[in-house]
Amino acid sequence: MQGFHYIGSFQQDRGFFSEDPLEEVWSRISQFGSFNYLKNNFRADKTNINWDAYLRYAEVRIRQAVEFRKAARQSSLLTAPLSYYYSFLNLKRAFLALGPEIMPKKSHGLGFKIANNLLETRAFLTKGTFTDYLETRGISWAKGDSISLGEALGFIIELAGDYKTQYPEKCFVSKITIKGLTKGPVYLQFKDISKDFQETWKVTYPELVNFCEIEQDNNMLILKNRESYNSYESIVEFAHINLLPYLIHSLDPIWYIYKKDNNILKLTRSAYYYVAMFILGSTVRYHPESMLEASSFGSELYWLLQRFISLAGRYYPQLKLMEFYRSQLYFSNT
Repeated sequence: MQGFHYIGSFQQDRGFFSEDPLEEVWSRISQFGSFNYLKNNFRADKTNINWDAYLRYAEVRIRQAVEFRKAARQSSLLTAPLSYYYSFLNLKRAFLALGPEIMPKKSHGLGFKIANNLLETRAFLTKGTFTDYLETRGISWAKGDSISLGEALGFIIELAGDYKTQYPEKCFVSKITIKGLTKGPVYLQFKDISKDFQETWKVTYPELVNFCEIEQDNNMLILKNRESYNSYESIVEFAHINLLPYLIHSLDPIWYIYKKDNNILKLTRSAYYYVAMFILGSTVRYHPESMLEASSFGSELYWLLQRFISLAGRYYPQLKLMEFYRSQLYFSNT
């Protein structure tokens, strides 16, 4: 007897419930714009820094982030990405000062190269705020490494369902449903798998090789070493370490993972939002004519970019809070 299915999402349960999750997450961000709040709630790990100066630095950048976000919400696609980028830049700099306690460089850490096709326009890496951030996350990089707008959008989980319908070959997100049995195995059921899934899954998802084996009949993966995953809590821990959560608190066991069978620059979940917004913001600033076609009502790209802008404003600050607290945080109205 294999028992009953576990009921629940396997998310670590730390949620903020609000009638307006978008405003709630930005309200939580705005708390960091108070020096007294920062002073009363956070202590420096490093002993050789002027902690008050770091707190003052973060305080101002958080306030700027909130104000740039307000300005972006009043703007169209022709201008909003630039305001959102400066909002995200200030968030990143504030949390670098507060978290790893690094005073950010003035340079952005990203360069910009326009292309004839907006989705092929690229950001390339250089020394500055963004690459300082990558180093704090354990991500190695080399000067000149680059990623296109289309590639960055292909890693944004919240956009994946829409992006895949227009650019299926450029979507690098896989959706997984976890099915656990109280006295049986734990299954990872992939959505929209390729026909050669059984032959290619180890290359596409190498981080799962040590934990999983293929279930031959149904194209699902099974967690090996069943004794290690014989409780709800043990499955929660596995998912938290090895998979990417749905960012809304839910009862559905939906998780995600990135495909690795590509040569595209590997970044963090929040960094793909950041790079995409940097490219759009730079296009707005230096080549606004390139945004005209994308800004035409009725075009598929216009709809997709509007969708991205909306998702970025909602989920980027949540991801930054999750990185800062090193914990899963959810904002929802249910």
